[in-house]
Amino acid sequence: MGEPPQLVMYASWDFQLSDDLRTMLAREFPKRYCEYQRDKVHMQTYLFLAGAGTGKSRNANEFHMSVLNSLSEHTALRVHVANAWVFRISFENGSSVEIGITAIGTRMLCALSMSCSKFGSVINDYEAPIHLIFFELIVRKNYTIFLVVDGLNQLMTKQSDGTDKNSDFYRTPQI
Repeated sequence: MGEPPQLVMYASWDFQLSDDLRTMLAREFPKRYCEYQRDKVHMQTYLFLAGAGTGKSRNANEFHMSVLNSLSEHTALRVHVANAWVFRISFENGSSVEIGITAIGTRMLCALSMSCSKFGSVINDYEAPIHLIFFELIVRKNYTIFLVVDGLNQLMTKQSDGTDKNSDFYRTPQI
């Protein structure tokens, strides 16, 4: 099965990976891969934090290709990254947000469903999965995935959501 189709389309101009980022990814990503080979419980999370209009969404959207382009030609890691499933999930620009903890899993299910013509039909027709279920299935087959979640802040309903362990915002990214 190939890469899941995108639910969100981004600008089509060529992305220009900075030399500094390429160097950093070439150095750090293989280290994280080696750590993951020893410890499969704790996975590295990469965050793009900046103000409005600074390219966070584009950088996150291009992260998979940025990593791939920074790796040496003939490494096992490069093969994993080249064959990775890439899920690009967005809560930006009026994208509906259903119950937070299942919001990511529902979007992943829609991306995997080739017959998914409308996101709303997935919400209505299927029991919303928690995204962790996808990770459990993928681990069994040794797939590599990149999960890009854009606009997670849209899940916040009150200022205390960042520290309230019972809020959908707090619980959703717990991978």
